Amino acid sequence: MARTARPGSLVLGEVTGAADLVGAIVERIADGALADGDRLPSTRALAEQTGVSRGTVVRAFDELAAAGFVVSARGSGTRVSAGAGQAARAGARTRGGSDGAPVPVAQPRAGRSPRDLRPGSPMPAWWIRGPGAGRSGRPRPRG
Repeated sequence: MARTARPGSLVLGEVTGAADLVGAIVERIADGALADGDRLPSTRALAEQTGVSRGTVVRAFDELAAAGFVVSARGSGTRVSAGAGQAARAGARTRGGSDGAPVPVAQPRAGRSPRDLRPGSPMPAWWIRGPGAGRSGRPRPRG
């Protein structure tokens, strides 16, 4: 049977945002203060304890859930996922990364599109005539 953490018993250091909160919870999971199946405090209680807004705590819990560290169920609270301790001790972290390293961003494609559809550019002939039109712009006769 899983241990149950008393609401409000989660001891965290200085927390100023969602990334700090995520990092602190993953550290608690890694060092064994939170074991698989332990219940985390409610978002309201954790927001009051840390001094951040409830929305910040909800964002942190969402990120932890997306990374697989916690499981949330309506009416049952949020619990540490099975295997989360082993993953945290192995060095798994969330996508945001609380170490301050920048998250890679996709770069835009180089060069212009062959079909420039920006406002103010002239309509290309392929657009005006359409796929079934002949050189005159009228539809080709069938038959």
